[in-house]
Amino acid sequence: MRYSLSILVFFLLSIRLFGQDIHFSQFYSTPLFLNPANTGDCDGTIRFANLYRSQWKSIGQSYSTLSLSVDKPMNSKFGGGLLVLYDQSGLVGLSAVKFYISGSYKKIFSNNYLRMGVQVGLVHKYFDPGKATYPDQFDMSSGYYNPGLPNYEANMGETMTYLDANAGILWKIKIGNIIPELGASFQHLNMPVESFGGNSNRLPIRTNLHTSIRINTYGNFSLVPSAIYSYSAGTNELLSGFMANFGIVSPSLHTTSFSAGAFYRFGINRNYDAIVACAGIDFAKLKFGLSYDYTVSEVQTISKNQGAFEISIIYSNIAYLFNLNTVPCERY
Repeated sequence: MRYSLSILVFFLLSIRLFGQDIHFSQFYSTPLFLNPANTGDCDGTIRFANLYRSQWKSIGQSYSTLSLSVDKPMNSKFGGGLLVLYDQSGLVGLSAVKFYISGSYKKIFSNNYLRMGVQVGLVHKYFDPGKATYPDQFDMSSGYYNPGLPNYEANMGETMTYLDANAGILWKIKIGNIIPELGASFQHLNMPVESFGGNSNRLPIRTNLHTSIRINTYGNFSLVPSAIYSYSAGTNELLSGFMANFGIVSPSLHTTSFSAGAFYRFGINRNYDAIVACAGIDFAKLKFGLSYDYTVSEVQTISKNQGAFEISIIYSNIAYLFNLNTVPCERY
């Protein structure tokens, strides 16, 4: 049992050290990370989005990720913005800082709303070799890692920096009380070399396909089923579920709506991962979101079913002129 747990912990750390991409349960609260085509696609003149994720804190030191972005519509066709990501894996001291410049172009034709976007950025990663363990340091006689054993990683570096490029496309339309949306984004299009060992390992392209349908009922209630599918180098992940929005009229609190929902994360043809509970509330220009991942995969053996916690804050300044991003309405 002790041997199995040690191998599982090493496997989890290896994934983080050698290239697992960042992901969020509240993907709808990280517009520029989800898809560069979302740049400038906001209700106001400017939007600030902030999301913090803490994962697997029960294992020892949590994995923490912070996403910060600002974007705005530049005019009736173009949008611009900035995206900053910080990811830290406490157990091995691995940290990543990513800075992107994002832009988009909007086109409306036959009542269809189409946006295309690109991102170009710089990624810097670093870690402390003294905090990491390696397969060759596993002592079979004791069942523990022995840092005194050689790791045979003579060419292992401590930092890496590379350029990264992303792109995406977004489509939506309003048909009566329904607004369907489809999007696709592609990360690491330039397939940058990512290696602490000095070899030529290239980061594979990650494809994200996302969709949602906003169903506005008569009254103050709306339902938004949504999903995101991610694929990269033979690995895949699907997160699907729904959010229910309840309109609230409270002039004293300036509250506009309350939302709640649930999602399920799993892989196609592989094991399930987590159940996600979400909630949110809107105060005029501010949107607050909370979510919690309840682990249901094999990791629950060492995580005690504790997964990830996320909190998000989005600020959108109300437009003074006609909303430049109004979705065209299908005429009958």
